[in-house]
Formats: sequence, C-alpha cells, structure tokens
Amino acid sequence: MHLLLLNQTEVLNACYRKFAEGRTAWMFGYRLNPISKLPQLHNGVDLAAPIGTALFAPWPAKVKRVWGDNLNGNAIFLEHTPPEGIPIVASSYAHLAGYPAEVTLGYELLEGDTFAFLGNTGHSTGPHVHAVFWVRDKNGKLVPTDPLPFLAAVCGFAEIPIHDAGNHPAEGEPT
Repeated sequence: MHLLLLNQTEVLNACYRKFAEGRTAWMFGYRLNPISKLPQLHNGVDLAAPIGTALFAPWPAKVKRVWGDNLNGNAIFLEHTPPEGIPIVASSYAHLAGYPAEVTLGYELLEGDTFAFLGNTGHSTGPHVHAVFWVRDKNGKLVPTDPLPFLAAVCGFAEIPIHDAGNHPAEGEPT
C-alpha cells in the first residue's frame, strides 16, 4: 500500500495507467455541461489522451452492448467480474474511435485486453473517453458511481482524499 499524499486527480491518473495511457480531464460530480452550459451530474470520469489510444479492460468482462449515437458517439457497455470487495458490476465508455475487430456483442475480455480506442465522437470538445462505472442499488437497478474509492483500492492506495482542489480541467481541456 502507498501512503496517499495525492489529490483525487493524481490518484485517478496513477490508476488509469493500468487501463490506458492518459490523464484525468474531468471527475465524477456536478458541473456545468461545457456544451449545453447547464448544470448536470457528470456521471463518469473523463480520460484525455490522443485519438487511437488503446483502452484495456479493468477486470474480466463480457461485451453487453456496442452502439453509436449523437450524444455518446461510438460507445461500449461491459459487464464485469471485479475483484472481491469491488461492487462495480459494469462500465461504459463513450466518444470512442472504434474497437478491435473481435470485440463484438458477447465477446469475453480478460483483464488487460484491449476493448476499444479513445476518440472524439458524439458530443465531445476534444479527444477523450467518458468512462462510467456502474453499481446495483438496493432495488437491483444499475446506477453510476464515483469510481475513485474503488480504483484507488485496486491500485493499492490505502486512503481516499476527502478534499480535492484540483479536480477541474485546465482551460481548453476536453470534456
């Protein structure tokens, strides 16, 4: 375990190296949507990197949906078998450039397998992936969750920072 002396953005940047090369551009939480200019819940985290950056399965997974639309661009939904103690049962990824040819509905991924390539499709202000991590609520419904506590635990951080002054992007960051 590492002694945590990092802010939330630094923790996510360190953890994401397991899943893709890039840096955190936006955290989970309420914000002004950069396109609509209206307040809304940003239900995932955004990782900025060059178009075509490979994305790796964070845990074993099965591809449950592959689609494209005006909002998400190219997107994929994965159902996971996470490590013990991690309640995340699914994840979804939007604004993708594309997928390896073998990644189709029902395809089984091992941890670390490439499942998609980062892009700039749909409602996007620059190259990034919008990653949403899903848990089941008490009624069994899938709901998005802040992945920081779970990713930090997977990455070996003993504690989670409560306050973070550095969770907003610099001027001109993709969203």
